[in-house]
Amino acid sequence: MEEMDLLSQWFQQNLDIVFFIYGFAFLVMGAAILLQPKKGSEFALADILWLLAAFGITHGIHEELDMWAIIRGRHPLLDLVRWFVLAASYLFLFEFGRQLFNIHTQDSPQWQKKMSVVLGWWLLPLITCSILYLGLTSADFWREGSIWTRYLLGFPGGVLAGFGFHLYYKGRRETLQPLNVRKFFLLGGVSFLIYGTLGGLIGPKGGFFPSSHINTDSFLSTLKIPVQVFRAVCAMTAAWAVGGMLRIFNWETGKKLENAHVQLETQLNKNIRLARNLDSLHEISKDIFTEFDIKRLLGKIADNARKLTGCRYSAIGILNNEGGYEYFVTSGIEQDKLEDMKKKCGLPAGKGLLGHIAKFSKTVRVDDVSRHPASAGFPEGHLQMKTFLGAPVILHSRVIGSLYLTDKYSCPSKAHGETAGRFTEEDEGLASSFGAIVSLAMNNILMLKEIENLASFPQKSPYPVIECDTECNITYLNPAARKLVNELGIRGREILPPYIPETASGPDTRNKEFSYHEVRFGGMVFGEYSHFVPDKRTVRIYIYDITQQEIAKAGIKRNYLTQKVLNSLLQLSLKDISLDELLNGGLDIILSIPFLTPKKGGIFLTEEGTEVLALASNRGLSAPLREKCFRVPFGRCLCGEAAASGRIQFANSLDERHEGCYEGMTPHGHYNVPLLSKGKVTGVIVLFLEEMHRQEKWEVEFLQAAADTLAGAIAHKNAERMLKESYKQLRNLTGHLQAVREEERGKVAREIHDELGQLMTALKIDLTWLRSRLQRDQEAFSGKIKSMIELVETGNKTIQRISSELRPRMLDDLGLTEAIEWQAREFQERTGIECEVNMVPDDIIPDKELATNIFRIFQEAITNVVRHADATRIEVNLKVGLSDIELVITDNGKGISREQISSPYSFGLVSMRERVLPWDGRVEIKGGENNGTTVMVNIPVNSERSIN
Repeated sequence: MEEMDLLSQWFQQNLDIVFFIYGFAFLVMGAAILLQPKKGSEFALADILWLLAAFGITHGIHEELDMWAIIRGRHPLLDLVRWFVLAASYLFLFEFGRQLFNIHTQDSPQWQKKMSVVLGWWLLPLITCSILYLGLTSADFWREGSIWTRYLLGFPGGVLAGFGFHLYYKGRRETLQPLNVRKFFLLGGVSFLIYGTLGGLIGPKGGFFPSSHINTDSFLSTLKIPVQVFRAVCAMTAAWAVGGMLRIFNWETGKKLENAHVQLETQLNKNIRLARNLDSLHEISKDIFTEFDIKRLLGKIADNARKLTGCRYSAIGILNNEGGYEYFVTSGIEQDKLEDMKKKCGLPAGKGLLGHIAKFSKTVRVDDVSRHPASAGFPEGHLQMKTFLGAPVILHSRVIGSLYLTDKYSCPSKAHGETAGRFTEEDEGLASSFGAIVSLAMNNILMLKEIENLASFPQKSPYPVIECDTECNITYLNPAARKLVNELGIRGREILPPYIPETASGPDTRNKEFSYHEVRFGGMVFGEYSHFVPDKRTVRIYIYDITQQEIAKAGIKRNYLTQKVLNSLLQLSLKDISLDELLNGGLDIILSIPFLTPKKGGIFLTEEGTEVLALASNRGLSAPLREKCFRVPFGRCLCGEAAASGRIQFANSLDERHEGCYEGMTPHGHYNVPLLSKGKVTGVIVLFLEEMHRQEKWEVEFLQAAADTLAGAIAHKNAERMLKESYKQLRNLTGHLQAVREEERGKVAREIHDELGQLMTALKIDLTWLRSRLQRDQEAFSGKIKSMIELVETGNKTIQRISSELRPRMLDDLGLTEAIEWQAREFQERTGIECEVNMVPDDIIPDKELATNIFRIFQEAITNVVRHADATRIEVNLKVGLSDIELVITDNGKGISREQISSPYSFGLVSMRERVLPWDGRVEIKGGENNGTTVMVNIPVNSERSIN
């Protein structure tokens, strides 16, 4: 009882310390919430946490004002400020609790949903008006108003927040459980429930029930400890719990970065495949005009289609007039198996899925051939196939055949024995492209046949035919050729292939087949098939308009270049480089496209929180232009218009929209492409063009795709930067909290040692004096006083032990070396575990903050040995090198497992790592079964911070 009275007296004498800790805990909680990046979070909690942060900061300020009132005394103006700050803090807590409680999921209990109907937005203004009315109608507005604020806002706010945290976790258990945050939500909920009760129901004594009976005075008289002490414990627990809850946003940001990285890699792989496919299609399209053997050409196409789609078999069938196959080539089937199958089954009859493709003229993709309604099965002796992808071959709006692929591999590079996978939409697009190529090939073959048929009657050919001698003198033009020459204004030999003299004079001219050449006139492209006629010593040239085919080929080439640029941008975004390097590299890649001349441009980024563009990267921009356009508001000039509208702005000359012109500027055009991320303009790409450049639709599509890719990469880099900054802020906050905690522990240790220790010493002196004054016949009193003196001595030892554990005075007075040696001796005496300490040099003098953290790591390590290691010996080595401070603690115990090292519940190990982060230090822990454990701490030496 007497000890309780002494403890109560000490707390009341040091209530300012309690209020400081109490308020500081809430201030730290509010600051941690505000510092935590939550923008764009999918957790509903993120949208209302600002209310909890506002509560923490305002309530923390209120408690610091209470501390000030204790130290400096009360003042009417101070009381007014305290009341308004208290009321504001509880308003924020109530609104946070109400909104948190009202966050529902599909699995939320019915009672919660029914309660939410009552907890509407109107409740807060109603309660506020009620508090004002009750306060104004009372005899003491400030006291009574404070009590009613606690009753009507503080208590229900704490209860709603407590239950809200529990229900929030329960409703999102599947998402949150793997993050190991259950304890934080549980402790946070319990802390706010208890705090709501202690802070809301136990307040100043009032003139009405229940405040007249349940108040801070009655609490103190019952428990002998001020209620503020318990509130402070709740505040510290709540701050710790909320800090742990905030980990979900770090996880979410990390997850988004991971997903973005996976998406970028997936898109990159897809684009690489597409570029490879376009390249192959481009190569195949060239064979159309150089390969005149139809079976060999179809075989090449079938081989490429099989390889690019990653399947086991492919085939191309071209129909004849009777509905059978005039040509049927395969790929992937061994020749002996193919011949054997032809003998047993013959060629396909064009029924089943192949007939379905011809009938409906559309691509067919199925995962199981046998389950498709149009499937006719496989005849005996035919290879069994499962997955199927077929595309029609259409020429002049008529189906002339089909291309089909079967048994897709899960991975194209694996062996034939692998289980078949599924064809994709990407494969379907490839099949359609190969079908179009087969169509072009057949059209070309038909043209050659027509040429052969009309060889004896060139005047009847609807296509231009020209004959010339071996010296390139034109000897004949058919009517179609005369019309072409006249329409295009062609003169002399301009239309003839350049290789005629060389070809005609060769020794094997009689065996010459058709040769192919392309020529351009008036924006049109013509294919020329030349054939030597030996008996007439004449070269006959057949001319066909292939402008549309060339346009298609140019499109394929453009697509290839576009994909190449996009792939380069994606590859650049995956590199570990800075934002500046990303912007410079990205601009160089975009400017590599041929139509962008001159090679000049820049990238502007939107300044955060403004509608102003700032030049972040440029190539080839003149100094006057860089100075004039260094910062551009939205809506000004072309780049500002692009930012304001979110659309590409094009100009082929220096028109009135160019507000950044200056004397002597070279005439040019512009593409101004906005960088968009989630619908928000994050910047603009400015690209220079030759004056009077003609805008093409594909250019716009390409630039938009490039801008989207670069915008995604920039957003990815910004997210990385924000995450690093968040980690840095949290690291700094952790270091600051540790420093404050050590400072408070030192202060409390000194208060306990000096004041409580002196009090106990004085008490012992008084008891000794009383005992010396007792008469001999008062032995009973003498014995009682003796036992009291012994209790006081025990109390003194306890005070010394607690004071030393809170903050060893030796650490401040004699330094790190002596403190570690003292702790090692005390540890050995207390546990019986041998503890050897080696320090090089003997007089290691790090700065105070670092010395404290090294000492705390040492304490944590040897405490873990007692708790977990079952060791008999510890060796401690501390040394300072030229570049680092190294602490190594080794024991001979049972060792530590990898799971324990990486476990998030190993709070002691986590604390060790956090303590050295402000100095860029690292903690490594090694161990094995029955091989002991080694804790290695390494801290880089910094003359300005680490060593005095």
